[in-house]
Amino acid sequence: MSDIPTQKDTFDEAALIKAAQSGDERAFAQLVQRYQATVFATVVAIIRDFSGAQDLAQEVFLRAWFGLGRLQDAALFAGWLQTIARNRARSYLTWRQRQPQREELHMDLTDKGDLPDRAMEKVEQRRLVLATLDALPENSRQILLLHYIEELNTPKIAQQLGITEVAVRQRLRRARQRMQEKMENMMADLIKEEAPGADFSANVSTLLQRAQDLFQQVHYREAAPLLEQARELAPEDALVSMLLADAYTFARSAEDLEENRDAYDRALSLLDEVIEREPDNLLAQLRRSAISTSLAPEKDLFAEQRRIRDRARNTPYEAVAELELARCHLKRMQGEQALVIYKSLEKKHAWLACVLYSEIGVAHAMCENGMKAIKFFERAVEHTTPGAMAALKKVSEELIGKQYWAFWSNVDNLETRQCQNYAWLAGLYSACGQIKQARQHLKQSLFYLNSDALGDAQIVLKQQFAMQMENMFPILAMEPEVQALLREVRTL
Repeated sequence: MSDIPTQKDTFDEAALIKAAQSGDERAFAQLVQRYQATVFATVVAIIRDFSGAQDLAQEVFLRAWFGLGRLQDAALFAGWLQTIARNRARSYLTWRQRQPQREELHMDLTDKGDLPDRAMEKVEQRRLVLATLDALPENSRQILLLHYIEELNTPKIAQQLGITEVAVRQRLRRARQRMQEKMENMMADLIKEEAPGADFSANVSTLLQRAQDLFQQVHYREAAPLLEQARELAPEDALVSMLLADAYTFARSAEDLEENRDAYDRALSLLDEVIEREPDNLLAQLRRSAISTSLAPEKDLFAEQRRIRDRARNTPYEAVAELELARCHLKRMQGEQALVIYKSLEKKHAWLACVLYSEIGVAHAMCENGMKAIKFFERAVEHTTPGAMAALKKVSEELIGKQYWAFWSNVDNLETRQCQNYAWLAGLYSACGQIKQARQHLKQSLFYLNSDALGDAQIVLKQQFAMQMENMFPILAMEPEVQALLREVRTL
């Protein structure tokens, strides 16, 4: 029999809740049976302890039984029960952290018929499982535990947790992938420890690969400690220093960097060291200028960018230097000045078309010329093709190197760019009162946002998309699809 929740299931559950509120213990026992896996998974996800979780889960249901009379809407039961479970688990966790630390083997978890060696084996298995669970976010732990405890299918997990089926599939996929990676890392570490004469120190290439994985998941700050380790091993490697500067500053607003000035200063000092060792390294100079755009005084900023542009003339970096100067104007809300440079680049560099039309659209929007902005974003959609992205990738790899480009390939692809283009078109049309066109473009934007090609970056890109809609296009933010997306990202 399928366990996909149906309308009849919903009615049955409402009846069970009503009966339980009237004191029917058998009805409540059925609710316990339905939700025991969810409550247990919720508790384990927080306290990371199987033995304590069983007692806490029973306590959660006891509290639910006594508090059920205060629940006015049966449809809220699942969320209400999870709130009790989370609160009780976190209270227990706080209590446990205050207790004196002691070493425990949890021998009470073993079956009484087990022999000592089997008991120790089970203790070690539990230790390994909990260690791998620790590597996951709390909500991913919960999904994974539910998947394995009762092999619940996606619709039922979604119904019990009050989230979308898409969110369940995404979390489960990420959780299983991270569990596998964690187990592989643990196995690799164990083999290295056992291998006689093995070199246990991390090497630069391994650290860079791990950092690249985090970049492709749009977790730049989490990559910084790995890149700091890589820099200790290779202090004069320009690539490592530039990536570390990016990790500290990329995707952070000027306000964020102002509050965390150490990250901003660290990034600039790293690039200053590279430039001091390699005075002709135009790429490092361009990266330094791009980062300083956030907080540097305007006079110093444009003077530096123009000096770099002059050095880059008649070199492969000339177009990039011009583009960065235009972006400096754009970041300082100087749309007219940016447009002059963009138009010059448009005539000379066809490979930049899919980039330029989008940024020209932003500049026109900044100048409050909505119709021109729409025109250029429509051009951007037309010119953002697989061929155009391949040409952009080819030139980018030639300019910055394949290894550096590999860190950004997951967030600079056709799907990401088209998602942004259509989002802008939707917002601009909504601002002009053309809601029908706005909705059409919104659907196209969400189509690209849900593409598997975005990989591990998808979750963060969804969060950024939802914030953009709320902050820039509040009319669109009220559309049902955007509201559903907002609910989804708030549960991640």
